[in-house]
Amino acid sequence: MSNNRPMVSIIIPTCDRAEFLRNALESVRRQTALQEIGQVVVSENGLAGESEDVCRQFPDLPILYLQQRPPVPILFHLQAIWKHVQHPLVAFLHDDDWWAPEHVERALHALRSNPDCVAAFSNFFETEGPAYPGEVSEKAWRVWVASDRTFLSPVLNLAADSVFLACLLHPSFHYSTFLGDRDAAWDSYRKVAETHNEYDNDRTFPVFLTSHGHIAYLTVPDVYVRMHKGQDSKRDAYRRGGWSPRMIRTTRWMVETWPALFAAAVQKFNATIGSVALDKQMMIASRLGDELREVLMGECGLALPRPAKGVKWFLKQICPPAIWSIGQRLYYMFL
Repeated sequence: MSNNRPMVSIIIPTCDRAEFLRNALESVRRQTALQEIGQVVVSENGLAGESEDVCRQFPDLPILYLQQRPPVPILFHLQAIWKHVQHPLVAFLHDDDWWAPEHVERALHALRSNPDCVAAFSNFFETEGPAYPGEVSEKAWRVWVASDRTFLSPVLNLAADSVFLACLLHPSFHYSTFLGDRDAAWDSYRKVAETHNEYDNDRTFPVFLTSHGHIAYLTVPDVYVRMHKGQDSKRDAYRRGGWSPRMIRTTRWMVETWPALFAAAVQKFNATIGSVALDKQMMIASRLGDELREVLMGECGLALPRPAKGVKWFLKQICPPAIWSIGQRLYYMFL
């Protein structure tokens, strides 16, 4: 990879969130590796036009503004954008997230230092917005387990079984932290789209990527993911269908689709968990949702202890399903 010309296209899908988009573009403008960025593709998938006005406020960035008319399904938005991508590397940034100034530089360094790596993801902060403090995402512990508990290095080189294990446990890699090979990203996302699984595609995309090479993981957080009730993962359509049933369906699909990776991942997990103190094993088990944990233990063979039943478990036993559903809905409305 040469530094003589821009190498990176940034893709920012947006949907009627102009104020959020401004934060995202400001973070692109602040990148220490700005000279590596040759293109910023902003694609509006909503009916409002304020995002175009926001883009005009960044004349110093190489922005290509697109509008999807009519709007396309979320899973196929990237397909509508891809023909416009010009550079050999691509980075994703959701319109409601933003990057620390060193994000692109660090990701490029990770790729250039590891010839086997086809893409880089990074650890990240979760926050309500730029005016609020951020907390390191709890998703990081899954990568910690999958990487043999080695977070001492600033960059991990994850083979396919480690990536699969992290994704088997839960979504562990965030799209807004991704920077990688354009062709590998497109091939992987095309395969994701063929599954027609909108909700859990961030669990399968990294695994598809491993057919092209290893994944670099930056252990120091350098991306900010905004937590708000308008997030795509909290949409009403997903809530009505239930989050846990969707996740369990994806888990079973992953096991059936990648049996060799599944076997290697389970072996890795059980060897790792066996070397961890019991209190840490209990903590890991408690961080998995009740329904997913039962599938991972009963069907997948993960050697986890059963955590003590908490208040939430007892409430579910005594509350009629309708009341429990209403309570969950109110919780996510005010989250």
